Amino acid sequence: MLLKSGEDAKTIKAFFQPLRKKQQNYFIPQRHLSGVFTKDKHLIIAPADTKIKRGDLLVVNDMEYAVVSSGNYIFQDCLLYVWAVVSAHIEQIEDDFDD
Repeated sequence: MLLKSGEDAKTIKAFFQPLRKKQQNYFIPQRHLSGVFTKDKHLIIAPADTKIKRGDLLVVNDMEYAVVSSGNYIFQDCLLYVWAVVSAHIEQIEDDFDD
C-alpha cells in the first residue's frame, strides 16, 4: 500500500480489514467538500515505526482511502503497533447535465 502524507508518499506494509461494529451501517455515502466519503470503513494495523495521521491518503489496489482517525497501541511503555480507521475516498465528477 502507498501512504500519501502531504507531498510525501511511501510504500508501507500493513493489515487492511473491514471495520466491524455492532448495529452500524457503513454503506450509506456521506458527502464531503473534496468528494464523496462512503461510510464503508476499514481498519489499518501497521508496524510501530509507521507514521499515520488524520488527513493522510492510503492507496490500496488503485482505490484511495482517507484516514479518519489514528493512534498508537502501547503496552507497558512499549509501542506495539499503529492503527488507523480509513474511509473510501471517491472523487466526485460533476458534469453540466445535472438537474
